[in-house]
Amino acid sequence: IIEKWVDFEWEYSAELKIKKALLMLSLNKNMSGPQIYEINGSVNRFSVTNLYTDTEYFWQVIAESDGDETILSKISTFKTTQGRRIIYLDGIKNVRDLGGIITKSGKPIKQGLLYRSKRFDYEGDGEPEITPKGIEIARNVLKIRTDLDLRHSSEMGTSIDNTSPIGKDVNYVHINSAQYDNFFDSGKNNESEIMKV
Repeated sequence: IIEKWVDFEWEYSAELKIKKALLMLSLNKNMSGPQIYEINGSVNRFSVTNLYTDTEYFWQVIAESDGDETILSKISTFKTTQGRRIIYLDGIKNVRDLGGIITKSGKPIKQGLLYRSKRFDYEGDGEPEITPKGIEIARNVLKIRTDLDLRHSSEMGTSIDNTSPIGKDVNYVHINSAQYDNFFDSGKNNESEIMKV
């Protein structure tokens, strides 16, 4: 299992007063299409989560001094470890990327395509369990466009009105399935039979 956080650290020259910096993280050596993290002041470390497993990344820091000078670090590289990708989604526990699981055709599911998690809302009380920060991660980092709800209708909270807690523009699909505690009494022999949709 990959660690949820990757820590970055860099140094500034002692004479520089840094106003802000951008940590750029890319899958491409030329730094195209980066994820960008803004850091205020002279902070010289930052932690990033939700990176793909077994993947080479390139990173660079672009800083702006109080004198409006732009400072670029060299481009560095690292590779994440193999394993299941555990996702940080604020307010929601047990979120995993199903990427890497081998399908019936013998090919693995692509990372960043399909996630599994517990419910996004509390059972029955109508309050979202996912936080505003979690919603922002789900929408803008994980880019979730469809919320497939496999709960039994008796387990549903706000989603019973056919909208996803992560946004009304997210495609919400509910499939009324057996309650989790009944799965292993169902006579099915494996997860693929139990979870067949």
